[in-house]
Amino acid sequence: MFQSKLFAVSLLTVLLLASCNPDNGVSYKNISTLQGRSINQVTLEKEKEITLDTGTDIIGSIMAFKIIDGNFLIADPIHSRQCYLFDGNGKLLKRIGRSGEGPGEYLQLLTAGMTGDRLFLIDMIHINIYSKNGDFLKAVQRPFRGLCNSAYEGPNNTIFVLSYNRYNLITDTIYQLDEDGNLIKSFAPVEDIPPVFDTFFPQTGICIANTRLFQFFNFKYGITFYDFDGRKHEDINLSSPFYTPPDFGKAKVKGHQAEKEYRATFTQVNGFFEFSGGYVSLLMNWKNIKDSQNIFEFWSKDFKRIGFSEVAESEYPLGVYLDRIVLAEFEKETKLIFRKIIL
Repeated sequence: MFQSKLFAVSLLTVLLLASCNPDNGVSYKNISTLQGRSINQVTLEKEKEITLDTGTDIIGSIMAFKIIDGNFLIADPIHSRQCYLFDGNGKLLKRIGRSGEGPGEYLQLLTAGMTGDRLFLIDMIHINIYSKNGDFLKAVQRPFRGLCNSAYEGPNNTIFVLSYNRYNLITDTIYQLDEDGNLIKSFAPVEDIPPVFDTFFPQTGICIANTRLFQFFNFKYGITFYDFDGRKHEDINLSSPFYTPPDFGKAKVKGHQAEKEYRATFTQVNGFFEFSGGYVSLLMNWKNIKDSQNIFEFWSKDFKRIGFSEVAESEYPLGVYLDRIVLAEFEKETKLIFRKIIL
């Protein structure tokens, strides 16, 4: 019992460290120096802004964001350590689960995901399963090891959960579960983890586009195409003037502070999404001790670059929904900002 609680505290500390910005922003890209090089800027037109009614809670981070029947599902594992369901106007409908060790409670919330009419909240040991309205149904033991920070709805009421870090000794990185949390299969193996990455944080994510599953990694600019049976089809490299690759040969560092400083020397790939015109990738460069630089790059269906858009420093990217970039702002209040993609 004590070890579980200690592990939860340790994880929270690591998550906080991972969310901090390093001291040197050497990978910051000066956009003005790239003008005139056939790099088109894509307009992100602000369409609406929704203030979330969080009551007395303070949402300081969003690790999972889903839109369910027009409602917003939000998981904040770092600050409020809570999962919320808001309606389309930002009114709080329900707090789902809570920290604890009883039925419907979690030791340390990691992420949330949907499959069919069921909502999964995943912690370090368990998967808590709820109805899509947030009513607790049951808890099951996780059928995979390691830690995860992302879950995606799959076909036929299944869910894909990702685990890739040095605490998962199995080489597979994608786990497909049924609606009861049972393991169907795992796939997408990797040989090893770059030794510089000392945190718990997984370094991977996916984008599901029709029958295709694209996997990306935080430390390289490219995607791998799998089908839903777990068969690998193609590696696709993405080339960009906004991207600086890591130099693992110089990455002889250990510890979280050293890792943060090393991360500042290269661009991190933090997302890959589908929209009607093709795909959107999210790049992040450290800018200074307080701010990071987030850049969306837009790609055609055959992965030719369309253009880019730089995100305001105060807006944190969450994803893409119906040709809208969804962002969050954590200033005096927590707001959701929808920006329409105009090519």
